[in-house]
Amino acid sequence: MKTWSRIVVAACATLIAAANLQAFTTQASQNPSAPAKAPESTPTVAGKWSIALDTPQGAMEVFATMKLDGKKITGSLTGPTGEDTPVTGEVAEGKVTFSISPEGNTFTFAGAFKDADHMAGSLTSPMGEIPWAATRVKG
Repeated sequence: MKTWSRIVVAACATLIAAANLQAFTTQASQNPSAPAKAPESTPTVAGKWSIALDTPQGAMEVFATMKLDGKKITGSLTGPTGEDTPVTGEVAEGKVTFSISPEGNTFTFAGAFKDADHMAGSLTSPMGEIPWAATRVKG
C-alpha cells in the first residue's frame, strides 16, 4: 500500500504543478505590464536585390547580389546585358551607400531601408540623379 500511495501522491503533485504552470503562462500572456518583446533586428543588405531605375531612357531593372561584413558591402551588380560589375559600399544606421565603377565611370547608389525587403534612394551618375527602388529577391 505504501508504494501505491506514493505513486498517487507523485501523480497528484505532477498534475498540480502542470496546472500552476499553465495558469502562470496564461496570466503572463494577459499581463500588459509584462516585458515587451525584443525589437526586430535591423534590416540587412545581404542577399539578392532587384533594383528598378527610372532612367531618362525609360525604366531599367538590374540585380545586385550583396554581402555584408560589419558595415562593409561587397558583391556584384548584373546589368541588363548580363555583365557583372563589382559593388563596394557601406551600411550605417539604416542608410545604404554602394558604388560601381564600370569603364572608369562611378555610379553611386545612396538610399535607405523602407523595411526589411525594400530600399529606395537616388543614383548619382555621369547622367545626373536617377531615382531607384530595390526589392529583395526571395528564394
